[in-house]
Amino acid sequence: MSCIITIILLFLGALVQNVEARAHLEVDSVSVYHDRDSVQVSMNLKLSNVELTKSDLIWLTPRLINKTDSIDLPTICVYGRNPYYSYVRTGPYSNYADIQIRGKRAPETVRYVQNVEFQEWMQQASLVLVSSQTNSCGSIVSEAYNTVYVAPRYVVQARPIIEERRHEMKGTAHIDFVLDQTDVRPDYHDNAVELAKMRAKIDSVVNDTATTAQRMKMHGYASPEGSYSHNVDLARGRTHNLKKYINDIYGFPDDFIETDFTPEDWAGFRRFMEKSRLPHREKIISIIDKDMEPDAKLRQIQRDYPNEYRFALREYFPYLRHTDYAIDYTRREYIERPGELDTINTMPLMPLKPTTPLAQFKSFTPYFALKTNLLFDLAAALNIEAEVAFGKERLWSAMIEWWTPWYVWHHNSRAYEFQTLGLELRRWFRSCRKGLPPLSGTFVGLYYNNGKYDIEWNSKGNQGEFNSVGATVGYSFVLHKYFNLELSLSAGVFWGPRRHYVGMFNDTHLIWQYNARTTYIGPTKAKVSLVWFIGKRNSGKRKGGSL
Repeated sequence: MSCIITIILLFLGALVQNVEARAHLEVDSVSVYHDRDSVQVSMNLKLSNVELTKSDLIWLTPRLINKTDSIDLPTICVYGRNPYYSYVRTGPYSNYADIQIRGKRAPETVRYVQNVEFQEWMQQASLVLVSSQTNSCGSIVSEAYNTVYVAPRYVVQARPIIEERRHEMKGTAHIDFVLDQTDVRPDYHDNAVELAKMRAKIDSVVNDTATTAQRMKMHGYASPEGSYSHNVDLARGRTHNLKKYINDIYGFPDDFIETDFTPEDWAGFRRFMEKSRLPHREKIISIIDKDMEPDAKLRQIQRDYPNEYRFALREYFPYLRHTDYAIDYTRREYIERPGELDTINTMPLMPLKPTTPLAQFKSFTPYFALKTNLLFDLAAALNIEAEVAFGKERLWSAMIEWWTPWYVWHHNSRAYEFQTLGLELRRWFRSCRKGLPPLSGTFVGLYYNNGKYDIEWNSKGNQGEFNSVGATVGYSFVLHKYFNLELSLSAGVFWGPRRHYVGMFNDTHLIWQYNARTTYIGPTKAKVSLVWFIGKRNSGKRKGGSL
């Protein structure tokens, strides 16, 4: 009974989450300079005060900005405990960062040095550090923009001339739609965030007195799943309704927004596959490049490479449903007359230093899990279990167990002999917000056991066979890349025939007394199991080394 109470307390403790997360990031030793081909950004990022919950991540993205032009440099991602183990067991997230750090083992200071190709607008660019704290679903918990470097300004003496120049502002909106519907719903999923970003870019043009908007173009894309004819209707309808949503806000003329659509973004799918490390990547790309009907391509990929297709459906296809947009506008700009500049302060021209190598965790692909019940092990009772996950997001699993305590002692007058084989189907409730890998977190299950027993005490005992069915509830803690600790309780019904006997002649002969049946309803199993994941260790090789 004390073991059961302990398991219940540990299980309830597993449900308590640390809900407070903080990110106090300090930056120093910032420099921005260039040679003839590249711009280099260097800084020290102090991570000693960065704190995460178990399920959170922090993305640190340096961004060069000059008015409407901007470019992001390689991102650093600091992983909380659960996303770290999910990463190493299942592979990177679809938008994984260039430099990976596990939060618990993060160095106090990271020296960040990265290059980007030089462009003229960067001469007067400022450097902003975007700190985004998200959970494993990608939902933003908090976001901060810290300007860490401000570009010096031109110093002029003469009156400038004014000239109108044409510009184009581009963006991409990942709008989520209800299945098979085309209406724009701002309150659905993360649409409020995406629509706000889109409106912010439009506002930066229409609300600027120095600019005049000329026209806007929208191009909608649907992902390849489903029939091509149906995707034509979805891409056309969703692009049209997004145009209507923008027109209702800004009151643009009917011909201001031009729309077009691509029913299935096969080109985007190909780009994701080129960057992936999936098995059969080249063969899937060859199918994408074939001159054949889109529906036939999709069927061939689903048939020949079902595992890769399910991964792409989950990780890539949501990013293929998007709308690219561009706003053409003119800006009245001040143009300096030649020879009238007093001085020009720009980023210094200097030799560039070696960049920080890019780093990625070495991942591990588990095929199945082996388990042993530590409570039985303490009692020297041989037992083993095997479990494999399956289904969408691997939220289901099937398990088989076998255990056989088989003891006789005290001159044969006492026996505890038990053999059983059981099956169990489980449903896991590891939401992406907790960031847990498969076969981890909370689960419920249905089990069936069949076996036989011989229990004797002081020359009196019972032999029999039994069946048992019932339900299981439990929690599996992540301990290590290869190990979990699982706590579970089972309750159900246990029934079967038994034969009562007494031992004679020093218990060398068992004398039958009578037959009976046993029926029991209540707790049936309590487990504290060590889980060992069996699979393949991946090389984790990618350009750069460890950080």
